[in-house]
Amino acid sequence: MLKPANLQALVSQLNHSNADARQYLANLGNTTIRQQELVGIEKLVHLLPVETSAFKAVYVGYSVPKLSKEFDLLLFGANNQIINVELKSDAHYAVEKVRKQLVNHKYYLMNMSDNLSLYTYNSDANRVYTLQDDDTLESVSTTDKEALSSTKFYQDIIACQPITLPSIDQAFNPDQYLVSPLAQLTTFLSGQYHLPHHQQLIQSNILAVKHSGIFAMNIASSTGKNLMLYDTVKLLQTSYRVLIVQIGSLNSGQSYLRRIYGWQILPERQFFKKIKNNRLAHFDVIFIDDAQRLSVKHANLLVKHQVNQHLRVYLLGDVNQKERQKSQRGTFFESINQQLVANQVIELQVLNK
Repeated sequence: MLKPANLQALVSQLNHSNADARQYLANLGNTTIRQQELVGIEKLVHLLPVETSAFKAVYVGYSVPKLSKEFDLLLFGANNQIINVELKSDAHYAVEKVRKQLVNHKYYLMNMSDNLSLYTYNSDANRVYTLQDDDTLESVSTTDKEALSSTKFYQDIIACQPITLPSIDQAFNPDQYLVSPLAQLTTFLSGQYHLPHHQQLIQSNILAVKHSGIFAMNIASSTGKNLMLYDTVKLLQTSYRVLIVQIGSLNSGQSYLRRIYGWQILPERQFFKKIKNNRLAHFDVIFIDDAQRLSVKHANLLVKHQVNQHLRVYLLGDVNQKERQKSQRGTFFESINQQLVANQVIELQVLNK
């Protein structure tokens, strides 16, 4: 579990040696600090008075479990105050990227408190950006000491009386951010959610594929996979005919999406029956969910259908979810296990027949 650092002590260690600074943070649970972040922290500390008490308890590089959401610097103060400072070290870093990151961080932090302050310090550009209540940015040059000292950024940090949380992991409670698209349909359909960063990367890999073929992905089932899948389908439906095939039976959320909102979702048995009888409508993209349960027999039917229809088929499954199969041939995912790489789109060139 990550513990807070004293930034002034960290800078003191850094002045002695890089290794000492890294060891200091490692003892607190941070083993992934980047050199440019250490430089940014040092410059940040020098922007404020040496007696700044807020720097005595700062969570450096906190990553929320299950979400791969990382905050560079987090300070917790009295009255439920939370201050987030992100560090940049590129003089040409796009301002819109700064804004989007802080808005994204606001989504996660506002579930903990409404007393939020979100900033980005770009040490190479010598600027501090403040996210306003209307999600716009205000910036100030750090070389103008008088202007800097009158900013909300400066005053917030000077006034903050830091506290140490019993457990920062428990404070965040990552499960509250993992919206279930099927159990929380209103939230999902209204777009009141954010994909965790690692799921955004997976989605980008899926959307980057433009040619027909069969693609497999090994995605852990406890990391927001369903939200990523259904959000991807929502995006693709604006331009393509998309079908979701659920290995097994449909749940109530899937049935509701199909009945009320016209989503194309079929249970495994109905899908393969339609393929056998040549009664399946044409689709541009098909997602097979819980594909770790797909039998070799059904996989072969799917291959023949894909070849005839020239469509994109994505098999999404979790190789760690073991299924007991009546057939001694096992599952299709077991037969391609050596080809799978976690969270990456793998185009299957050789398929078992």
